[in-house]
Amino acid sequence: MGPCPVPCDINIDDIDGIGKGSFAQTGLIRSSDYVVKIASNNAHRHHDREKEVYQRLGQHPRILQYFGDVLIHSSERTQRGLLLRHLKNGTLAETLSIRDPSPPTDAVRYIHSRNVIHGDLGCHNFLVKDDGSLALADFGGSRIDNSDCLEFPPARTGQLLWEDLDDDEIEACFINEQYPSFANVPDPLERIIIRCWTGKYVNADHVASDLGALGAFSIS
Repeated sequence: MGPCPVPCDINIDDIDGIGKGSFAQTGLIRSSDYVVKIASNNAHRHHDREKEVYQRLGQHPRILQYFGDVLIHSSERTQRGLLLRHLKNGTLAETLSIRDPSPPTDAVRYIHSRNVIHGDLGCHNFLVKDDGSLALADFGGSRIDNSDCLEFPPARTGQLLWEDLDDDEIEACFINEQYPSFANVPDPLERIIIRCWTGKYVNADHVASDLGALGAFSIS
């Protein structure tokens, strides 16, 4: 992980907010290439899980760089934050139409080799680096070893599916193999998605192999 590249004690006034999710908010440290991620809504389990996962994964070209914990001070309290690399190009979801990124399967295969299950894979959690390659981020809901995932996202194929159904109704649809419409999704890719949903793949290598056979990604 190496030494902390910025002071480990940061004043809240030196941070500009750039994003907020259900369990954390992210801010850019001024005059730097780093962001801090702070737990929100008392989501300390997610913070601790994400820290544990980053420590397990270490430095890898397909994982967002993590540099350790920092303390963020305000007049009201002191909070812990995760120090991460700032990638200004945004997410794959925002740049998919103009980039030819590295295969997302590279990152998935790596985290699975380290006994980590992400729990919320999607274009919104792949950040685009300056060279067009991808870095997987946001491990707050992940499973590590035999722990439970802390987050289970709704099913989607580029957009949320069954927005008018509750969780129990969606689960019933999957059990009964009643899948949503795959409009604009090629039939071979639809079959791969359904195999993922139904647990037919043993590991991410098999998914990567099938995607490579479609020419969907250049598997390295």
